Amino acid sequence: MSQFSAPRQVSFLSGVTRLFRFRLMTLFVVVAAISGWLAWKFHREPISVVNVRQLRTLSEIPCAGIYKLVYSQDRSRVAFIAWEKPVHVREAITLWPVSTVGADRKLIGFDFSPDQRYVAYCENSTQAEILTLKSGQRIVLETGDPQPAVVFSPDGRLLATGGYANEVKLWDTVTGQVVRRLGSGGGRSGLTPVFSPDGATIAVGNRNSNTLLFDVATGRRLLVLPKRETQGLAFHPTGRTLAIAYADGSLRLWETMTGKAPRRAREDCRRGLHAGLVAQRRATCLRRIERRDLPVGPESSAPALDHRP
Repeated sequence: MSQFSAPRQVSFLSGVTRLFRFRLMTLFVVVAAISGWLAWKFHREPISVVNVRQLRTLSEIPCAGIYKLVYSQDRSRVAFIAWEKPVHVREAITLWPVSTVGADRKLIGFDFSPDQRYVAYCENSTQAEILTLKSGQRIVLETGDPQPAVVFSPDGRLLATGGYANEVKLWDTVTGQVVRRLGSGGGRSGLTPVFSPDGATIAVGNRNSNTLLFDVATGRRLLVLPKRETQGLAFHPTGRTLAIAYADGSLRLWETMTGKAPRRAREDCRRGLHAGLVAQRRATCLRRIERRDLPVGPESSAPALDHRP
């Protein structure tokens, strides 16, 4: 009896081993195939002047009333902002829903902290808030200015507020105290602050006057750009160029060291104004953007610029 038990036991173990190896190999092949498909499906080439005309519609999602999109600094998240509505955060590539901020609030402005542990937002009032997402703790900032725009510095230590004001205020994000005031040099107007990628400079767009550049550390005014009535601003990742969309529908590029327009600025603008995700006042967004000349006609809104590098 025992003479036959050993071979049968060995045969059983060999069968189990072969089955395990087969299933492991099958699992490996399936995982590799899925990984390859995901890499192909979600791979995105950097958008440039060269490939801007190759943009096509990837998907459309309902987003009625969205007037602005704000990216996290690492570009992994995008916030959809409607007027006096909660902010919906999605994955930037897949557009899968992530979270809703301010479900019971009427928000009009929003920004991510660099590490995405905090967000800042404002309602149609004079207050802005910094929210710790994990704990729900809030720091309320009384800006004294209606509709304060909010934007974090690249290191997350400062929050700039603008809005309908005559100065931009820089707040300490830990204490909630004003660190510095950057005067616009005129009366109240729609002020839009944007930090440079290194956080050393802040540009302040002015809806009724000139754009100003300040040194963040000292508050010293660095430049006054000649064209008036700013609609949106965005720094180049190097910080050496500032793109400004104006209320008349035009777009200008400015050298941040000299305040001069680069020689090829107008040519580049004609080839493609904005090749990213642009919020439109339509029932759908994330459509292909293609504008061939300047200025933008009366049927189009002014160019929308995302301020993230």
